Amino acid sequence: MLPKISETFIEGDLTFWRTSDGKIGTGFSVVPCDLELDNPKEFTKKIAEIVKLMSPNLLGRIHFKSARSNENLLHVSRSRSLSHLGYQKNEITFYVTSLGSVLDLKNIRNLFSKHKDGDDSLNSIISLKNSMENAGLKITPLSNSAVLELCDINYELIKTTKSLESATESIGIIRLIKQASSEIDEFSLHGAVANLSDYEISVSFRRISEATAKILLEKRLKQLASAKDVSSRLKSSETENSISAQFTKGTQLVEFEFLVILKRPSQTELSKDISIALSEFNKFGDFQIETYGVAESFTASLPASTQHVTLLESNECLPLLTPIYQKSDKKSNEITRALTLHRENEGLTHFDLFNSQFNNFNALIIGTSGKGKSVLTGLLTKSLLSDPNINIIKVDVGGSHSKECELFGGTEFVMKLDEPSGINPFLILKTKVSESEKVGILSKFISVLILENGETQFSKAISSKIEECIQKYAESNPEAPDLNDFYNKSLDFPRRNLLKRWAIGGVYESAFSKKKVNEVQSTQLRYYNFSQVFQAADPEFASAGIAAVLAQFNIDSSQAHGKRLVLICDETPFFIKSCFDFFKFSTANVRKYGHATILTAQLSSQLIVSGDSGIIENSPQRFLFNVDGKPKEFQERFDLSDQHMEAIHKLRSIPGKFSEAFLQVARSGKKVVIRITPEEYWELTTSHTDKVRIEQVRSAFPKLKLQEILKCLSLA
Repeated sequence: MLPKISETFIEGDLTFWRTSDGKIGTGFSVVPCDLELDNPKEFTKKIAEIVKLMSPNLLGRIHFKSARSNENLLHVSRSRSLSHLGYQKNEITFYVTSLGSVLDLKNIRNLFSKHKDGDDSLNSIISLKNSMENAGLKITPLSNSAVLELCDINYELIKTTKSLESATESIGIIRLIKQASSEIDEFSLHGAVANLSDYEISVSFRRISEATAKILLEKRLKQLASAKDVSSRLKSSETENSISAQFTKGTQLVEFEFLVILKRPSQTELSKDISIALSEFNKFGDFQIETYGVAESFTASLPASTQHVTLLESNECLPLLTPIYQKSDKKSNEITRALTLHRENEGLTHFDLFNSQFNNFNALIIGTSGKGKSVLTGLLTKSLLSDPNINIIKVDVGGSHSKECELFGGTEFVMKLDEPSGINPFLILKTKVSESEKVGILSKFISVLILENGETQFSKAISSKIEECIQKYAESNPEAPDLNDFYNKSLDFPRRNLLKRWAIGGVYESAFSKKKVNEVQSTQLRYYNFSQVFQAADPEFASAGIAAVLAQFNIDSSQAHGKRLVLICDETPFFIKSCFDFFKFSTANVRKYGHATILTAQLSSQLIVSGDSGIIENSPQRFLFNVDGKPKEFQERFDLSDQHMEAIHKLRSIPGKFSEAFLQVARSGKKVVIRITPEEYWELTTSHTDKVRIEQVRSAFPKLKLQEILKCLSLA
C-alpha cells in the first residue's frame, strides 16, 4: 500500500508529516559533498558518525533525483542558450521517519516546550537534525507544500512483469542485491553512473542495536560454520575475528536498501533505458531488475515508507553506498554578471568574477591555440556587460573583437602610428588620488617609454630618479599637464634623449598629443585594437600604447564612482614582456579598489619575466586548458595538487562541439565544460573565414543589423 500523509504540522523550522499508517517524519534538502572542491574523506567521516549516533527507531533515506532540464533560469545571462543546450538538474533530499510510538497532536506541540520531555522518537529526529548541523552539513528543512507533495500519487498503478504502469508513464526498479567485492571509495558510485540521466536513487538505512546486530551476525556465522565446504568454514573464522574487531572499535551495523527508480513515457523506452542503467550500476555492485517485487520495491522507495529487503553494512562504509557525493555547486550564485557553464556531469556552475567571498578578483585564461580561450573570453565579456555597473577595457593585437564591440555598442579605438591615441596619463595630476599613486602610475608609464632594447626593468637608482622628477612636476601644479609639458620642465630627467622621441618634434610626437583626449569615457566597452601597429612592426609604439592604456585603466580605477572596471588583455605576450612591471603593478593596484584584470596567454611562461611570477600570484582565479612546459614546474607555478594535475591532463577539446577547462580558485579547483549554441558561435567566432561570411551577408543585405545577420547564419 502506498503511504499517504494524513496531516502536517509545523513546529520551529521543521514541518512534520504523519501518515495514515501512523508514522511521523520530516525532510531536508541537502547540499552534497562536491568531489572536486570538498574533502570527500572528511565528509565520509562526518556521515559515518551521524549514522552511528542515530536512534535505532529512526529510518533515514537519502533520495537523489537526476533529470535533464531545459528550464529557463532567472538572473542568468546565458539563460536562453542554456535552455537550448539543456543541463542536468540534480536534487538530494534526506528524509527521516520515526518508527517508534506516535503522540497525538497536542503532545507533539508540547515537544518543543522546555517543561516537557516529549516523545523519544521525535526527540531523536530533533537530535539527528542538530547532529547534521553541528557536523557542518548544509541542510534546509522542507516547506509545508513540499512535504504535502511527497506521497501525492493520484493515479492507479498496474503491475506487470517488470514495471508499474500508469496512464502516463512506466516505472521500473533496479535493486542492489550484493555489495561489490572490490574496494569502493567516494568516487565509485558517481563514476559508475556518470553517463546516465533521468533516474532516481533511494538509499534507506537504519542503525540496528548492538544486541540485534549480534543476533544477526551469530546467525550468519552459524550458517557459514555448518557449511560442508572448507572455504566457508575458513570464512566463518575470518568473519568472527572481523566482527569482534569491529565491535571493539565502536563500529555500528546498519540495515540499508539501495533502489534505482526509472520513469519513462512508455514500456519500450523503459525497457531500453533500464537495461543500460543496469549495465552502468553493475560497475558499482551486483544489481538486478525487480520483477515480482517491483510494486513493493517502488513503495519502499517513497519517503514515508518502511524498507522492503535490506542488506547489512557498517556505519563507516554506508556513506560510500549513497549518492551524496556529486560534482555540483554548493550555492547557485545565479546573478546576471556570473558566467554559467556546464560541469562534468552536465550540471551547471556559475563563475562570478567578483565573488564576494574573495578580495582579489584578477583572473588568468591560459591554453594553447584552439582550446577555447577566445570563446571563454567572449562569454565572460558578455556576462560582465550584462551588469550596467561594470565597464570593460579590452586590448588585443589581432583585431579580433571589432564584431563584439559593434554587437554590444562599445567604442573601438584603432591604434595608429600617425594618429593620437586619445590618452593623456598626466591628467591623473588633476584628480584627487593620493600623491604616491599619481607618482606610481606615471612612473610606470614613463619607464616603458625609455626602456632600451632588451630591457624589462630599471635599477633602483634610475627608478628613484624618475619618481623624483615626476614628484617635482606634480608639485609644480601644471595647468595643462601632458607628456610634452613634462619633458620641457624636467631638464634633469634620466634618459631625456629617449623621452624626447615622444614629445613635440620627436618621431612619436603624435602618440600622446591632446587631440581626442577624454573621448574614451563614454561607453561600457572600450576596445583598443593594436592590429595596425603590429602589422607595421613597430614594437616601441605598441609598448607605449599599451602603457598608456594601463595608465588610463589605473586612473579610471581610482575614479570609478561606484562602477567596477575590468581590463581584458587577449593573448598579448609581447605586451606582458615589454610592460611587465606595469602589468604587475596594475594587478596589485586594482585589488584595493575592487576591480579586476583578465589576462589570456597561450603559455603560462609568457606571464613570467626574469623569474618574476608576480602576475600569476596576483591572479588567483585561473582557467587552465592544458599543462604547458615541464609538468613539475607547471604544478609548482600554480600550486596544484596531484589530483588537479591529473584532471588537467585529461581535459578534452573538440572544436565546434565543446572545450574543457580547469577552473582554479585559490587552492581548490573543478573542471568546467564550455558548450555554446550556434548563435553564440557566430557571436564569438574570430576566424577569418567566418568574418568573410558575415561581411558577405552584410553586403547582400545592408539593412540587416549585425545581430540579425548572426541569427541568420546560426540558422543556416
